[in-house]
Amino acid sequence: MTLNLISDPWIPVRLKSGGRRTVAPWQMADPDIAFPDWPRPDLNIACLELLIGLVFMADPPAHEEDWEDRQAPDPDRLKARLDPFAPAFNLLGDGPRFLQEFEVLESAPNSPDMLFIDSAGENAAKKNADLMVWRDRYGALALPLAAMALYTFQSFAPSGGAGNRTSMRGGGPLVTLVGPGQGLWPLIWANVPDGTAAEPSNLPWMRPTRVSNKAQEVYPEQSHAIEAFLGMPRRLRLVG
Repeated sequence: MTLNLISDPWIPVRLKSGGRRTVAPWQMADPDIAFPDWPRPDLNIACLELLIGLVFMADPPAHEEDWEDRQAPDPDRLKARLDPFAPAFNLLGDGPRFLQEFEVLESAPNSPDMLFIDSAGENAAKKNADLMVWRDRYGALALPLAAMALYTFQSFAPSGGAGNRTSMRGGGPLVTLVGPGQGLWPLIWANVPDGTAAEPSNLPWMRPTRVSNKAQEVYPEQSHAIEAFLGMPRRLRLVG
């Protein structure tokens, strides 16, 4: 049981024709695709951020003129640029795992419910204080949904107990994107920043975690800007 988030088709999408498909990330450049088709709005907006981040990671425009010249979708080029990152994007397995702690964690596992920001936390459930949030909705997740929930949680991570950090989004799914209204690829490309491509070693889950205790600090020059899209405020590993 495995899933590679670069090479395998795992993202459900809605087509401009009204049909539905499941695609690999490089197929986001297919002009027939209208929008992601996950069962929750927060997963859809996070999926857009993920796809933008993947293009920024592998093949960003170098400058404004380059962005103008490359607006036309080119799935083959995108696939070639993404392929070298595939070993870093396994969801499960013994090696590095997508957005997961580099080392095995010894704590007892939590319910998959905890990957969703509108779920009750452990303390709220224990005190029966989950009035505006929910518990026990997701006993298990299929791998594609687990991958998207994991990314959404890391991207939108809210505040929590000791050691739980918020995401760069400040604890909630508030995102502003430019929307040309012409399908998925124009939306993605309109929001990709200028920059230089990353290397697999730039991804935070490819190395031991930098923790924030003992007054340790990390500055922009110590990391690639891809961590704005693929950051890891929470230390966790999925249990298959």
